[in-house]
Amino acid sequence: MGSLSVSSHRRLVHWQGLLLVVSLLTFWSLPTTANISIMSTQCVEGDDVLLRIRHKLPEVVGIVWYKGIGLETKNVIAFFIITSTFHLSGPENNGVEMITHDGSLLLKNVTMKDAGMYTVVAHLPDSSKEMGFGQLQVYGSEDWIDIAEMFDQIKQCKRVRLSDCLL
Repeated sequence: MGSLSVSSHRRLVHWQGLLLVVSLLTFWSLPTTANISIMSTQCVEGDDVLLRIRHKLPEVVGIVWYKGIGLETKNVIAFFIITSTFHLSGPENNGVEMITHDGSLLLKNVTMKDAGMYTVVAHLPDSSKEMGFGQLQVYGSEDWIDIAEMFDQIKQCKRVRLSDCLL
């Protein structure tokens, strides 16, 4: 009688089960690296604002911040390069924009011109890059007062019928 082409065991052979588990984990597992991004922020004109990096990788060797979307050298705001021998930051330290120790961008005394999109690029040791985007919304001080007054009116309207409130 010839050999059976089907295993006589009811369960999988040990190596087949291991192969099945490995293949399922390979196809179903999520990527382990998260894309970096900038936490979008709102502020009032004249405030100091910190644009924080979300999901920053620990092995970053350099960070470059750009105003707008894209990597044009004319839009470079600040950069920070870390090596074992020195730390370099630039382009010029004018005191208005600076990168903090964790790579976040600190903007001092923001104006309406600072509003818009920002791009951050994290350079990794293997010469690869991670890029993230975020938005800064800047309100004029008059707009902020109007918004605050509107919230006060809404709080007062909680006590009466909504149809009696005029906003």
